[in-house]
Amino acid sequence: MFRFSFPWRGGGGRSFCRRLSSLAVEQRLPREGVVLDLTLGDGEHSAALLASTGCSVVATDCDPAAASVIGRLSAEFGPGKFYGEVSLASGAAGVLRRSGRRPSAVAVMVDIGPSRRQKEEG
Repeated sequence: MFRFSFPWRGGGGRSFCRRLSSLAVEQRLPREGVVLDLTLGDGEHSAALLASTGCSVVATDCDPAAASVIGRLSAEFGPGKFYGEVSLASGAAGVLRRSGRRPSAVAVMVDIGPSRRQKEEG
């Protein structure tokens, strides 16, 4: 089962919102097809999706540090399940073409805001 992770910390209302959001996301996840991840970051969301569904993921991230995440996910899941490039989100159509998959996606993931690593680095 897919468990959507959120970087929020703390309890109370936020804890409830996190569980509610996780359930809402989980119920809407595709079970197969290509998912486009436009903000790969540390790769947690893509890895969870790949591990729990029949989907493949094509990912982009404009941060050059994402290259190591792309390498890790490519090695873990293989080229048939994961393809990624360091690229602006505006280049997603080209990334899809270069991945060898149809230039369409059943879902698009976008995480608005800085990644955990970016927050830690300041």
